[in-house]
Amino acid sequence: MRLFLSSPLFLSLPLAAQFTSPPGAPLGVNAGNQSVLATQPFGAAAAGRRMQYIVGDITAGPQTITALKFQSDNSATSARTINLLVQMGHATRGTACSPSTTFASNYAGAPVIMLDDGAGNPTSVNLPATTSYSPIPIPFNSGANFNYDGTSELIVDIIADSASPSGNYSLDTHSGACSPTAGSSTYLGLTGCVVPPNTSQFDIFKSGPSSASGTTSCRQYALRGPANSIGILSIGVTDPNSTFGGLLCAPLRAMPDVYAGLFVPTDASGGVASSGNPVDLQFPDTLAPFTFYTQFVIIDPNRQAPELGVSLSDAIQWDITPPLAQPRSYIYASSSSSAATGSTGTLYIPVMYFN
Repeated sequence: MRLFLSSPLFLSLPLAAQFTSPPGAPLGVNAGNQSVLATQPFGAAAAGRRMQYIVGDITAGPQTITALKFQSDNSATSARTINLLVQMGHATRGTACSPSTTFASNYAGAPVIMLDDGAGNPTSVNLPATTSYSPIPIPFNSGANFNYDGTSELIVDIIADSASPSGNYSLDTHSGACSPTAGSSTYLGLTGCVVPPNTSQFDIFKSGPSSASGTTSCRQYALRGPANSIGILSIGVTDPNSTFGGLLCAPLRAMPDVYAGLFVPTDASGGVASSGNPVDLQFPDTLAPFTFYTQFVIIDPNRQAPELGVSLSDAIQWDITPPLAQPRSYIYASSSSSAATGSTGTLYIPVMYFN
């Protein structure tokens, strides 16, 4: 099931002009496509851990870096005291997509210490408690700076031990992709109506965004909605996040202010489309960048007043970009802060804000 969209109404608000990875990530709102609690440096027990992040998606030119912030995702985690050593350095282009498991081998030139105790060792710092998308300043030594050359990939290397308390700490993260992607998608709230006799919510599932032959595709289907009914895929550029005083059984997260005429039927089990034949929204790559929202709204006569006679799935935020690669990776050692080698991955790379 395909819908090709070419409307100029598909516009997003301008992104903040910052030196960020990924590029254009706004501070204070959900800027990544994932969150992480455990695979991060700030929960280190006494033996410590090391996470070396390599990012090659920076679009800024040469910059003098004097400050770094991460931000939390939507989980509340406790403030803590922790010992940190922070280094920065350059990496040869392509390293983020093919990193060495040996930390030292990823540097092109010597690393620059940005935070230590004055003798090259971790120093005690305080990290804040996290709330939804709150900033997490990473302290630097007084006067410390790193001259990023604007062409190499950038390494942010964090050695940590003795967190008190240890354990989970919330970070907003964005995965790496060495093949071109057309942006990212995020589930919004994971809150849909429960439609009896189901005991689980009306769920929407997503695939993409992806790009081929100049066209971006955003695919979705749903399970456990009202059976043998009809409704719409609501498509909009506004997220009201409201039940409108209890009139809806789940928050409306996609105001139908762009396109509200895509009628969809449900099957005998309440499914909308399927994983093999999803509702596929398509539009030219040239419309990017923009953000929009989708959510299934299906007629449900069994809803009881004062609720309206519709059931809503959970929703999706689609952040569409021109097709591009996002080389981002990490090397991670969880058993010791002095480890020379670690494991590599492309998930859970923090959204980073450089000044």
